[in-house]
Amino acid sequence: TLKTFEGFNSDFISKMEDLLNDMRDTEAPKLVKELNEFSTAIKQAVEAFQSQDAQYAKSMGGEKDGK
Repeated sequence: TLKTFEGFNSDFISKMEDLLNDMRDTEAPKLVKELNEFSTAIKQAVEAFQSQDAQYAKSMGGEKDGK
């Protein structure tokens, strides 16, 4: 989008370029990375709870596969 304004000389164009530069999404990649890390941690916690639950069930004479 910014390339559209290249070569134009006016105050409006320079302000439009500044506005478009300010609107660039520089936070999204960082937020996606953090959400993926959070999601992975939650999945690991769920798996740990399920495994522990299965062990408790087995020790108490419940189903052997924890279901």
